[in-house]
Amino acid sequence: MADYYAILTNTGKALEAAATANGTKITLAKFVVGDGNGQAQIPDPARTALVHEVYRNSISDLTVSTDQPNQIIAQLVMPANVGGFTVREIGLLTDKGELYAIANCATFDKPVNGVSITMQFRLAVSDTENVTLNVATGEGLFLRQDANLSDVKDKQKSRENLQLGSAATKNVGIAEGNVLQVGAFGVSSSLPAQSGVNLDAMDSFGFYVVRDAVNAPNADKGVWFLSVRVWDSKSGVDPFRIVQIAEGYGNSGSLRNRSFHRVYSGSTVGWSAWVEFYSEARKPSATDTGALPIIGGTLTGQLGINHADFINKNGYTTYNDGDGKQHRQAGGLRLTIADTILAELYYNETVGNSAEVSLHNKYGSTDSYLSLRNDALLSVSGSDPRIGFSNGTLYASDGNVKGAVWDNDYLSNWILNKANDAKNSAIDWANTNCARKPTSWLQPTGWFRDATTGLITQWGIVTRGGGTTRVWFPNAFPNACVNVQLTLRNSNSEGSGLNIFANGEDGKGFNYISSDNEVQAFWMAIGY
Repeated sequence: MADYYAILTNTGKALEAAATANGTKITLAKFVVGDGNGQAQIPDPARTALVHEVYRNSISDLTVSTDQPNQIIAQLVMPANVGGFTVREIGLLTDKGELYAIANCATFDKPVNGVSITMQFRLAVSDTENVTLNVATGEGLFLRQDANLSDVKDKQKSRENLQLGSAATKNVGIAEGNVLQVGAFGVSSSLPAQSGVNLDAMDSFGFYVVRDAVNAPNADKGVWFLSVRVWDSKSGVDPFRIVQIAEGYGNSGSLRNRSFHRVYSGSTVGWSAWVEFYSEARKPSATDTGALPIIGGTLTGQLGINHADFINKNGYTTYNDGDGKQHRQAGGLRLTIADTILAELYYNETVGNSAEVSLHNKYGSTDSYLSLRNDALLSVSGSDPRIGFSNGTLYASDGNVKGAVWDNDYLSNWILNKANDAKNSAIDWANTNCARKPTSWLQPTGWFRDATTGLITQWGIVTRGGGTTRVWFPNAFPNACVNVQLTLRNSNSEGSGLNIFANGEDGKGFNYISSDNEVQAFWMAIGY
């Protein structure tokens, strides 16, 4: 026996026996294909279904073989958009869904969006008269191919049903009342392809096939099906008006599924530009319509939104911070002048803990962040975090406040100045009203005054508050400060790398100049 063959199933044999005995008909309607669960199959008459069905459809054609009268031929078509499976087994179903016959076949793959595949199922039956040769829906019988239409009972009615009228009895030709002659006006069973023609010169009514044409809709090489329609407007020197429709041919490439048309409006106007018809198979791209693609793009003009509701943006990224906490972050808006000059608005959640909306401002190597947390905590961070008002008032990160009410200085400095002024006033009063004798204030920050000479020596410890730290004397020099000495007292773990020095000395104090490492220093000042 051959490797691949078709047989009647036990169900099919029973149906044939019943048809022979009772004069009933067997109506075949569907075909099924299967992949055999990945294994080659041997047709089994006991089967009532395929091993593993992957596709079914209506039988597209069913005829009796002209060579073998007891053999029927079923034509099975799998369209191009069906596939993604392997075919190893085939079956024919009756209109009641019974598996009438089964066959195996050489293994082949049916891809999706590939090509349509037509298969023939040849099956020997005991009597083809018992099998109704029905189309998929079962609506009406097929005519026997070997009868050559002799089995049509009412030919006149058949023509009426086909809406032929009397056309089937007309002579063929191009005269009025004739059925159009094949080949007239370019109408034929097939057309020869014309290569390299200029479509501007195709001005005769008809249908044509052109290859690599000049003035075609697309400069790419390929085949076009061209229809030309001509109207004599009987107006002007050049009365003819022409419409050309070009349809691209090919399974792939730039011409596939593309249709264009253009018009000729006389020699003065000439041909219009080609205009493309779009269809389900050839949808316009975002570039064709001047729109942004759904996957995103760059809008070069202004965007205006006239709507009272929210603008919704969904989606987020996840990451873990240095403490192992998980975050979910949704980017909102980025305003960019350059790669390192930008602002960002985003929403960040510390999963299971809190969430905040933040504004990030980046300028060169400096960054600042303003965040509002869900518990109403407003935080500012960056290289020098402060909150400022338009009138010059500042709130510093160390809790200090600067404003006009504090003589446009920080509150801590204002308090210290006032205290020094009060102290100096008291000392001046004592010097004036008390006996002139040496006086002193012996404290870690103190002073000594020689009542005879008026020489004053003061000392203390300064703790760095920045690159420049102002030191106020515990007792202001009435006339001048003539000398300030500094000795490093304490540095951080990295050690001192730079010299410390004083400047800006006056009767009230001096500036302590230091780097990050020089944390504290002893100072001594002499004046009068």
